[in-house]
Amino acid sequence: MRSRWWQATATAAAAVVACSLAGALAQAQEAPEYGPPKGTLIIIGGGSTDGTGIIEKFIQIAGGPEKKFVIVPTAGGNRDDQGNVRVYEEERSLRTWKARGLKNVVMLHTHDPKVADTEQFVKPLLDADAVWFDGGRQWNIVDSYANTKTYKAFHDVLARGGVIAGSSAGATIQGYYLVRGDTSGPNVMMTEEPNHQHGFAFLRKSAIDQHINTRNRWDDLIPVIKKYPELLGIGLSEGTAIIVTADKFEVLGKWKVAVHDNTRLYQPWEKPYFVLSQGDVYNMKARRIEKLGIGATPGRAGGGGSGGGDIDESAPARAAQAGAVKTRKDSKQIEQVWVPAGSFRMGTSAAQAEAAKTATPPAWALKELPSEQPDHEVKLTRGYWIDTYEVTNAAFQQFAEANGYTLRAHWSDAGWAWLGKQASRRACSDDAAKAAPRVPCVNVTWYEAEAYAKWRGGRLPTEAEWEFAARGPKSFVYPWGDTFDPVRANLIASKMLTPVGAIPKGVSPFGAHDMAGNAMEWVADWLDVNYYASSPAENPTGPATGKVKIEKGGWWGSNAFVARSAYRHFEDPPDYADHHIGFRIVSDR
Repeated sequence: MRSRWWQATATAAAAVVACSLAGALAQAQEAPEYGPPKGTLIIIGGGSTDGTGIIEKFIQIAGGPEKKFVIVPTAGGNRDDQGNVRVYEEERSLRTWKARGLKNVVMLHTHDPKVADTEQFVKPLLDADAVWFDGGRQWNIVDSYANTKTYKAFHDVLARGGVIAGSSAGATIQGYYLVRGDTSGPNVMMTEEPNHQHGFAFLRKSAIDQHINTRNRWDDLIPVIKKYPELLGIGLSEGTAIIVTADKFEVLGKWKVAVHDNTRLYQPWEKPYFVLSQGDVYNMKARRIEKLGIGATPGRAGGGGSGGGDIDESAPARAAQAGAVKTRKDSKQIEQVWVPAGSFRMGTSAAQAEAAKTATPPAWALKELPSEQPDHEVKLTRGYWIDTYEVTNAAFQQFAEANGYTLRAHWSDAGWAWLGKQASRRACSDDAAKAAPRVPCVNVTWYEAEAYAKWRGGRLPTEAEWEFAARGPKSFVYPWGDTFDPVRANLIASKMLTPVGAIPKGVSPFGAHDMAGNAMEWVADWLDVNYYASSPAENPTGPATGKVKIEKGGWWGSNAFVARSAYRHFEDPPDYADHHIGFRIVSDR
């Protein structure tokens, strides 16, 4: 009888897998700690990969279509519903691969671990350059190959510098801890079945989940990482992959990767994970983002790009990539972009309003739509500098450490009066600045934002200045153009704040980032819902008084309607703070 497979010795490419999770983690400390010392992993979140470049990347890393590929369909099931042994037709299993031009591709499958433990069965793996695991149920792969010569041969492929890839179940099997390994169904994250608690540890010290977007599994790794805090949790959206070499991976594909990192500090309102997008590079050993990308280069999509960003076809992004954006650092070393004097159509036209209604706005947002009308020509006669990014936790920390909360000169009369009534008040805590320095400072009142701006030698932008910086002289509906594109903004699907500038595809015509999504932003203006009907044609500054201040730009929990640059949110007085509201400032000199 076979001994439990995780008590067996893996190859030099993998750590010794001990009978307990703690024991295995303690031994997996060689460098690299996570990925294979040689070879590459491609771990895919399921779903269609058409148009993502993922399969092309797999073939390219293997060395091209002439190399030897082994396809493992076993996750599809070892037995049918009646308990009969399932038979896989090789021609059917290989059809799509041959259509992609592979010249030397074979299927490898057995339901019987005794067969998998024979020299004859493993022969196709001995000179294989690449292995692919199909989707299905990951425990089928364990039942067939764990603690066999085949298991060792899989690791040997990596040790020779080959590539192992898999989608859905073929992704989860690559991790150390096997989530959704219960034979009763895929909704059990942590099975009590002892033979189905561990994957093949190609990516050590990890737990890998898939289909997190369409199946709403964003939070499902939270209890796993809580129980096993030594692990790194990786949740993959459909059509999205991570390309792993040693201790680093790069995101490639359509959507997002959720990283559950128990070593980070999270705010009480934050989910205990953060989100990466296409082109982002993450160092698992150091637990840090090493590069924020805007997608695969043409070379990387087919394999072999050098790592820059792709050429974004939106006019604002083209301008930014071409270096047409004018930038500087102010006296506090905060980057700003120049917005020249100019004119634009402010607000929303009747046609734009009808189009906006198709974005399924929530009732509270739809009722604000009339305040955006009529659209009207506005001329700003003076140029200004506006922050390239939303004010971050680290930037606000500088204000706090410079006695910003105790120096009267930074505060307006109303702000100082409000501050005097607070027993304890501090936006963007020390912990936030340490744990997430590049994330927008939120939970900040308008009064605090105003005081910070004065400390910086600037001010909050007027609504017109903010909207012009977002829309540009062509008055785009969104910073990048007139058509909504979810990959250009951190909106509802992300479920949390991301570091500023993480989505460069959403840059505005003047080079300002995150003006749709991430954090909503305070502006200087008071609200008058009828203001546009009689507002000045030049340099409007809003009503002289009011009860609530205007917020612009959408946030991580909003949809396409709220992300429009003309949208005006107006429920909150200047002493209000919330986890979705941040700000940026402008400077006149």
